[in-house]
Amino acid sequence: MNHIIELHKTNAIIWKFKYLNLFLVRDTQEVLDWLMRLNHTTTWDLFEQIWQPRITFTNARARIFDALQYLLLIHYDETNRTITATDKARAFTEWREPLPPLPNTAHDEPPAEQDP
Repeated sequence: MNHIIELHKTNAIIWKFKYLNLFLVRDTQEVLDWLMRLNHTTTWDLFEQIWQPRITFTNARARIFDALQYLLLIHYDETNRTITATDKARAFTEWREPLPPLPNTAHDEPPAEQDP
């Protein structure tokens, strides 16, 4: 019986992760990846400093932050203004494949042309 319960728990986690992978827009997933690469608590000020040039609308950055917090992927300490990725975030990013690079961005080389 315990085996069946564990199987259902595992399936539930997989479906949660599939939902997150579908629900979270690319910028939100990139912010989450950045937090995971930091591998430590960061501050709201650093979050703003890093992401303001890429996500220029303050409202868009706030919605990303709110989504990550609402989905329990980050914890925000209002007193210290610090952001910490949760164990759920860690498990999700380990489950999800790395995001593919965006084509033709400023820091990427354009794709090579194919000979006919």
